[in-house]
Amino acid sequence: MLTLACLAIFLLVFILTWHFMKPKEVSIREEWSIKHDEGSRLTNIIIILVCGLVCSIAAYGVTGEIFFAGLAFLGGYFVAKWLSKRRQKTREEMLRMQYGQVLTALASAMQGGLMHYQALEELTPVLPQPSKDVFAEILARARTGSSLYQATKSVAEVVQWKDLESMAAAFKMYEATGCNLVEVFNYLADVVRERESDRKYVSAVTAQVRTTATLLSFLPFILIGVARVLSPEYTAPLFTTTGGIIVLLFCVLAVVIGNRIVNRMIEGLCV
Repeated sequence: MLTLACLAIFLLVFILTWHFMKPKEVSIREEWSIKHDEGSRLTNIIIILVCGLVCSIAAYGVTGEIFFAGLAFLGGYFVAKWLSKRRQKTREEMLRMQYGQVLTALASAMQGGLMHYQALEELTPVLPQPSKDVFAEILARARTGSSLYQATKSVAEVVQWKDLESMAAAFKMYEATGCNLVEVFNYLADVVRERESDRKYVSAVTAQVRTTATLLSFLPFILIGVARVLSPEYTAPLFTTTGGIIVLLFCVLAVVIGNRIVNRMIEGLCV
């Protein structure tokens, strides 16, 4: 018990030291995230504390031990980080879904007689978020002297929106050869629609796998909590003896690793 307490204190000190001693340089990508992130630093701290409180309550409900509740509070940082990544992934999914609509709208505007830059200026104010912020940044860079190819390419690298690289390539072809951008954008829109259709199919097929993995992840801890309530004497060694604590920590580690493997496999299919 004393060993685990010392380990928890060491982890807490390590996390705090790493957080405050790490280099303060901010990359261009981080600058974009900070600029377009709705949450402030105080909000992020509150989210971490709330997540830690939820983890503590869940751990106490399963184990009935204050020690495990305090240890689980450290998990709030990792849960908050996971939620942040999930929000970022949702944003990327929205950008990917909106890309085909942007291409179709640009092609329609240019087919009506507008130049590519004029079409982009007309279209950007009516775009949905978050693509509106991205194309507003492209226009802002283009107005400072960059070509549309350079502006689109640089923003694609900052936002890490890989789809924009195809639009940048189209602008580069137009600058070099004067190709028909309407035909290029219509072709790209067709490709994007086919790709999204395949992604939705794969997502529907793997939905059952994701649901099963989530249920299996929570099931062991729910059963442990129910067993503790029904028979405290039977489950007490799991939380009060060294062997029981090792088994419990091994179960938590196995669930985390298993979920990570399943998620990596599913993400590989959806790419």
